[in-house]
Amino acid sequence: MNTAICTGNGFYILMIHPIGSSVIFRCLDVASSEHNKLLYEAAITYCLELAKHEKGCINLKKFITSCRGEGRQQLLDFIAEHSLYLSQDPTGNYVLQHVLAFHDPALTDKICSVLSGHYVQISLQKGGSHVVERCLQSSGMEHVLQELLKSDNIHGLLQLARDRYGNYVVQTALKATKRAGSPSHESLVWLLKQHSNALKSGYGSNVMKLISSGFPND
Repeated sequence: MNTAICTGNGFYILMIHPIGSSVIFRCLDVASSEHNKLLYEAAITYCLELAKHEKGCINLKKFITSCRGEGRQQLLDFIAEHSLYLSQDPTGNYVLQHVLAFHDPALTDKICSVLSGHYVQISLQKGGSHVVERCLQSSGMEHVLQELLKSDNIHGLLQLARDRYGNYVVQTALKATKRAGSPSHESLVWLLKQHSNALKSGYGSNVMKLISSGFPND
């Protein structure tokens, strides 16, 4: 049955269908990882297309959760390799957030490494900002902090603090570093305070209010 499902774009058609997708998940439930090998291969082939489709994104997340063995790891590695693309897609970013929520240190490190050098850019986007917040709340936090605290990147940090989406990333960075007892917390606070005049209005004021509050919830 798996051969028939995976012929042509059969896998993709079923995965975006509200009823047809149940056939895929039934195969995952009753067959072994070896018998489902073709399904895993098809999932990798159509991964990016499914991630961009509203229904496909939902079913891809379910597929990732349900699959097992070597095929699952290959799919997760593929997603990690395409983290930058997925992080900037309106629905694909949810797939990446789903994978980060597994809190797998090796996988998280791979994703955060791929995103390195692009954190400011991603944080200025609605979906991307949520991905970066996930990274900050993970074992890959330092990848983000290295970029935010680069001596030649103060403009990027201030741009985020004043942005409608980026200010939440900065707030998450402040809270996460405070919670973790990271020395980067004081560095962030110091840098932001140095430019308090530029942050006293607009979205930047949210960041300064958090600093002034002393982080009571953390």
